[in-house]
Amino acid sequence: MSNPEFSAEDSRINAAESTLNSAIEAIAGVPIPKPVKQNAWKAFGRLCSAAIEIPTSYFEGIAAEKRAIAEARVKLIETNATKIADQIKVDEEYARVAVRRYGQKIVREQVNLDLISEEAARQLKEPDDSQTIREVGQIDDDWLNHFETEASQRSTEDMQKVFGKILAGEIRRPSSYSIKAVKIMGELDKVAADLFKKLSSICCVFGAPESGTIFDARAITFPKNTEGNALRKYGLGFGELNVLQEYGLIIADYNSWMDYEDSAPGGTSAPVLGLSYQNEFYELFPMEGKRPLRKLRLHGVTLSYAGRELLNVVDIDPIDSYSSDLVSFFAQKGLKMIPSPKYQ
Repeated sequence: MSNPEFSAEDSRINAAESTLNSAIEAIAGVPIPKPVKQNAWKAFGRLCSAAIEIPTSYFEGIAAEKRAIAEARVKLIETNATKIADQIKVDEEYARVAVRRYGQKIVREQVNLDLISEEAARQLKEPDDSQTIREVGQIDDDWLNHFETEASQRSTEDMQKVFGKILAGEIRRPSSYSIKAVKIMGELDKVAADLFKKLSSICCVFGAPESGTIFDARAITFPKNTEGNALRKYGLGFGELNVLQEYGLIIADYNSWMDYEDSAPGGTSAPVLGLSYQNEFYELFPMEGKRPLRKLRLHGVTLSYAGRELLNVVDIDPIDSYSSDLVSFFAQKGLKMIPSPKYQ
């Protein structure tokens, strides 16, 4: 006999399974490398209940196993409350409620994983230009264990989208996200998540766009030495930065710097430096009539290693006042920001 108290959860499960099945069937025809698809099957087979419906040899035997587990859980919830009550000497109804709530918790966590897997499947359908130049390894079992623990607790749509992006990125390129980065994201409350989104929206990222390699990511401060308060006017004062530092998303020195040597001291035809800002790629060119730039030292709030890993899973929310100040800052140094034609 079905338990009416699970009807709402059953509806959520059915909806999650239906949408996830459609998403996974869709990526089956997407031209992505075979190792990436194998990683996808492995991840979805571990994380989501809907994977039991995928018609592929990789899942032979998985359907029966998962259905058996599900049936066993239902039997435990419906029949073992009395035995538990006897063993721990409590009222039978109290034990029944406790067991039922534990069962609901299991269902809720599974629905979260299904919805996150659905988002990951959707992300895998998007083109990935860098995939062709990087060897694809196998997604790690230990990484999946930690991811499952953190992701199962995320019930909000925004955080499910973030974890879906993380999973898709790890499926495409294993070791893109460290276990520490996954744990940090799992620990973020709404306040910290919003602050990280704000900081990410004003970060300048330096690295190799083709491979996704980042060697520096910072919110440039101007003027250079303001003792941690240079970003206050953009909603990231000393107190807000402390929150991000406590979560391990930025380094403790809020005014660190890095030198960038001039690669075009003789004219304006070659870029001095390339950077990514708000998901767009730019090149810094010397302005005509300006003296050749000998040094470029950039100060600012610098993302930690884990913070850099998580940059590309955060939606950008542009802060126009900062963008304007950034352009003026480079102009004062005789540089102009020009969209890079290589990544248009």
